[in-house]
Amino acid sequence: MTCKDRSTDCAIATGRLEEHIKVQRIVFVGDGTMSELYPGWPVHLEPKHPPAKKLIINVAPGWLIREQLPSAPYTPEEIADEVKAAYKVGASMWHIHLRNPASGSHRGMSVEERVRLHRQTCDLVLAECPDIITDPSGAQPYDDDSVQARIKPYFEVLVGMNPRYADIAVLNMGTMALGLGKPTLFVNTIPGLIAQGKALEALGIKPEFACYTLGMIEDTKKHFLRVARKPWLIDVLVGLHNTMPGNPRVLEVASDMLHEDGIVWQAICGGRDWLRLASEALMLGADAVRVGKEDSVYWYPDRDDKITSCADVVAKIARIARELGREIASPSEARRTLGLKQT
Repeated sequence: MTCKDRSTDCAIATGRLEEHIKVQRIVFVGDGTMSELYPGWPVHLEPKHPPAKKLIINVAPGWLIREQLPSAPYTPEEIADEVKAAYKVGASMWHIHLRNPASGSHRGMSVEERVRLHRQTCDLVLAECPDIITDPSGAQPYDDDSVQARIKPYFEVLVGMNPRYADIAVLNMGTMALGLGKPTLFVNTIPGLIAQGKALEALGIKPEFACYTLGMIEDTKKHFLRVARKPWLIDVLVGLHNTMPGNPRVLEVASDMLHEDGIVWQAICGGRDWLRLASEALMLGADAVRVGKEDSVYWYPDRDDKITSCADVVAKIARIARELGREIASPSEARRTLGLKQT
């Protein structure tokens, strides 16, 4: 018997054929000598995998109203308290939606009021989380996707005050209807989004491409990656209204589409199955997951236990990630992965 490759196991079937064939494994070491004879497969000789990527956890404290989730934060202080607590247990990034402090509504506020609330909330967060990544939405106004409507009066003003008020900004990668009953048309055209992305990059803000369908992922790769700077942050939204179904197989297809050099992908999982979906995303190699009170009400799919703290949600995801062999990225490590400036 010969062994061309010294790291190769050579199997010899021995003994009588009774209930099964006993397989002897001969293991060769570096000098070509036989080091061990033992039955079964040599599982202990399987090479180690490369180190797992550290997980970026993005906390999203609010979008829901208190009729849906009694603990939903409305005021800058309430939102900031959620973020600060989540930061302490592993969140390196936070997604901000501005709200009317009295009603919790996202609508009906002037751009000046939105800027004021954004600044106030950021100042409260950054005072205790100086290196956290700030990730606001760039959605309003819903009916006009021009740079003049969405970027100049809001993001240009914010970064003029403090560049840390917007490290990243979300671009929603397709036109859609928001809400039930009489929905709002949320306009997002390819030319408008390309122009917004370029304008954000000119301000030093990284565009975040939020994809609600597999088609949006394909459109993003086709139209935007050639004009935006690497690394590209692409979101996969599942389990939410207007998004892909909360099915792990959908995540598998999406992740296959995003395993390309230069792409950093984030799983945004909501609905009753958010925990199962987020856990699946961890195993599929998502670079980031977004969790919190924005997208979920209940802890588990079969019970009505409501989420009361974003920090509890972040802590649970961090524990699951570590059990799966993935450590949690610090804000500095998350900035490196996303191609952002260090603080």
